[in-house]
Amino acid sequence: MDRESAYEKLSAGQGAKRRVAEAEAAKAAAAADRAAVEETVRGEGARGGGKGAEEDASLVEQVVRSGMFRSLAGSVGTQLSREISRSLFGTARRRR
Repeated sequence: MDRESAYEKLSAGQGAKRRVAEAEAAKAAAAADRAAVEETVRGEGARGGGKGAEEDASLVEQVVRSGMFRSLAGSVGTQLSREISRSLFGTARRRR
């Protein structure tokens, strides 16, 4: 019988910690990207002075508030969270 050594068990634990850290880093990067996009959307309205800038800002706001954009954002969020959980638990995609 070949038992797993303590070193192997500790090494496996370190791998799990690394995967958790990588997933947290990916989450932080996604949040930073989202914040940058929101800041860009807000900044476009504040930068320009005049009617054209206000119309552009309102167009961007309309797109961001649209149902299609929300659906897309939800899909991306779901897919991102699914990939993060797969990387944490080391599971692969199912083949169809």
